[in-house]
This record gives sequence, structure tokens and C-alpha cells, in this order.
Amino acid sequence: MTGTPSAPPPTPAVACVLWRRSGTAGPAIELFLVQRAFSHRFLGGYWGFPGGQIEASDRDAIGACAREVREELAIELPTDAASYLPAGRFVTPAFAPLRFDAQYFLVEAPAGVVPDPTASREHRDGQWASPEAALDRFARGEWLMPPPVVDTLAALVPGLDGAGERLAAAERDERGRRMWWLAAGAAICPVRTPTLPPATHTNVYVFTGGGERGAGEARGGDLVVIDPASPYDDERAELDRELAPLLAAGARVVALLLTHHHLDHVSGAAHLAARTGAPIWAHADTARLLAGHVAVDRLLVDGDVIELSGPHPRRLRALHTPGHAPGHLCFADEETGFVAVGDMLASGSTILIDAQAEGDMRLYLTSLDRLARSRARALLPAHGGPIPDADGAIAEYVRHRLWREERVAAALAGRGRSSARDLVPLAYADVSPALFGLAERSLVAHLVKLVADGRARRDGDDWLSAA
Repeated sequence: MTGTPSAPPPTPAVACVLWRRSGTAGPAIELFLVQRAFSHRFLGGYWGFPGGQIEASDRDAIGACAREVREELAIELPTDAASYLPAGRFVTPAFAPLRFDAQYFLVEAPAGVVPDPTASREHRDGQWASPEAALDRFARGEWLMPPPVVDTLAALVPGLDGAGERLAAAERDERGRRMWWLAAGAAICPVRTPTLPPATHTNVYVFTGGGERGAGEARGGDLVVIDPASPYDDERAELDRELAPLLAAGARVVALLLTHHHLDHVSGAAHLAARTGAPIWAHADTARLLAGHVAVDRLLVDGDVIELSGPHPRRLRALHTPGHAPGHLCFADEETGFVAVGDMLASGSTILIDAQAEGDMRLYLTSLDRLARSRARALLPAHGGPIPDADGAIAEYVRHRLWREERVAAALAGRGRSSARDLVPLAYADVSPALFGLAERSLVAHLVKLVADGRARRDGDDWLSAA
């Protein structure tokens, strides 16, 4: 076991749970939720409450809450402290690259105000919704929301009476939670792995026919675990602990699914298989590359459908997406439109295509096109957070790869006969020299593609432009 990397300290922050009467009979309320811009560094594309970090100029957390709402929604909140009901405090988990210690406040919207989410470039949308309606959209996978927002909505479903007590009960330090639900029946559980920087964790995904979406809602049903990844005993224990309530409620692990053979995706598979009795399923090429290390019980092919029975049945479809690895599979959930994409993409970083380790840039680009045609609602990568802007992320990955290819071709044409190492400082001038070793492996993959496209030639360890 290696030492756990130190977590960045959380930044003090606030969130405003802005509410109004719904106008219908009874005590029903609506809340104003905003969708962050896809480009936002923290939970881009997610739905939640307006807010942000506490600035040095803020008199206190309440002052910060009023300022954030003014800046983000162009409305003025009351200034008296009595208008701000404490609605919980949440600390971002230690594995997150950006962390906040956020105080939530429940505030009634002044009569007649119209929040304008376009007042800030931080948002791409905003809507009034009842807690029930927002939770329903979350359950169907239409709105990605972090656990504190889901917990807050659930606490407000009964209305305002007793809301303070329920919100206080919902308050938790997120450092103690490892697995969280992305929709009903779809969850993520990051585990620490010996992966390539800047990543430190690999995401394990759980899909279940039980339809669970939070603590206390486990209802059994079939489930699969995608990429049980960690070789570390403490991290395996964390995944075991998170799965325990589901298994205790009668859930049955029907399979452990592997996206591909890399060790930061499969190192916990044998452990979890022994613990649960579940078989391991993967592509034939993955089984070949894992022979002698991990035993694969069933070979999956493109188009195979995995049916999960339970109160809320669902179907996962295997998509063969080679390029990063020859046996790479994605798993598309027909219920939510989520696609677990393994190492096809990552949020916040790029993906290494290593021609010396069976990577193939031409196949990878073809697989990105296949992924684009799957019309995913959101991408669930192995590294970094879920990606709500599926189409935009895939298009950007393709654009970046083709841009890099032209940089490599130009470097080769300008320098003439060269080794791959000689080309790296030219084609990757925008990258830190500390990463040139990884860059060289990716550059070779581009050179191999250029040869296949008739734009370059290889002569031993040297490369030449075919122009």
C-alpha cells in the first residue's frame, strides 16, 4: 500500500437555497436551481444552487450569500440575518481536485423578483422547480447534481415545516462518503490507484436494477460493478463498505465489467470477485492481455446487452471502442443515456495513446466517432468527474488530436529525418518538459497514423515526411 496523497484544504464557501411559494394549494414550494456552464472548473454542467467562495471583502457568510446571488442572478436579497435559515454545511471529499467547505442557507425570494441566470457567465441555465420535480429529473439522469444538492432537495420534499431540523440531519461532511449516486441506479465510487498524473483515482461505476439514488433507498436487484480498480487494501475496503448496504438489501452482483486491461482499472477485480462470487466479463483482447493475472469468465463483444432485473430494470450495451487499448469497451446505459467510457476520455486531462503498448491512434479516432454516434447524455470517464456535455467533449478531443497530428507532421516536415525524441520539443512545445517522456509515447502513435495515412515514412528508428 502506498501513502495517501494529501488533500487540498477546502475553501470556505456558501450556497443559497432560494425558495418561493409555488402558487398551488397547500404548502408546496419551488426552488431556484442553476446549471453551471460546461466550462466551469467545479462541477461544470451540474445543477445546483447559486453560490461561491467567501471573499475577504465579505462581512460574513450571510454577506457572501447575498453578494453571490446578486452577482449570479441579478437580484437583491434581504440584509437581515433572520432571513437566512442555516440549511447544512458540506465539505467536498478529499479526493476532489477542488474542495469547498460550503454553508447552505434557505432564503425566501423577495416578492416579484425574477432571477436571471444569464447575469453570470458561470451559468448556462436556471429554473424554478419543486423539490420533487428536481429529484425526478435527477433520478432519470436528466440533471446531474452533487450529493449535497440531492440531500437538500430530499429534506425539502415535505415542505417548510420542520425543514430546519431535516436540513440539519442531512448535513454531513462529504469526506466520509465515497460512493454517490448520479441518477437512480447509477453511482460512482472513486478509488485511489497507481494511475498516470494528474489523475490519482480511478472511478468505479455501479449500475443496478434496484433504482437506488441515496442512503436508505436500497431495494435489491441485479447490479454490475465496472472497473474495480485499486490494488490497495484500504481502497478495496472502501468499495466493499459502499457496496455492503446494497448487498444487505438483497442486491446481487451479476458481473464485474472491465473496460480494458490496464492495471489502474483491473487491480481490484480478483478481490471483489472472490468476495462476492461474481464473474468477470471483458472483451477477448482484454482477456488475452490479462491471462495469468485476472481470469475473465465471459467474453463480451460489441453490441452485447447486459440486462439487470429488479424494481427498476435496466439494460447496458457493450460498445467496442479500441484505440487506447485493443479490447476497450464502453458501457451505455439505455435508461439514463449515461455511457461509462473508461479511458476513451477524461475530464480535466488528455488520454495517452501509446503505440508501444498496443495503442492505435487511427482506431482511437474511429472509436471517438462511434462514441459520438451513441448520442450519450453524459460520459462517465474513469478519471475525473462525469461529463454532461458529451457531444462537446468528444468533439474537442477529436479537434485536439487532429491539431496535435498537424503539429507532429509540421515538425517532421521542417526537421527532416528525425527520431521521435527529437520531434517532441517541436510538436509538444506547449507541454512541460517534465512530461516529454509521456509525450514521446503519444507522438509515436501520431507518427504511426501518419505512416498509415501516407504522410510519413519509417526507416528503422527514424521518421521522414512523405511530402
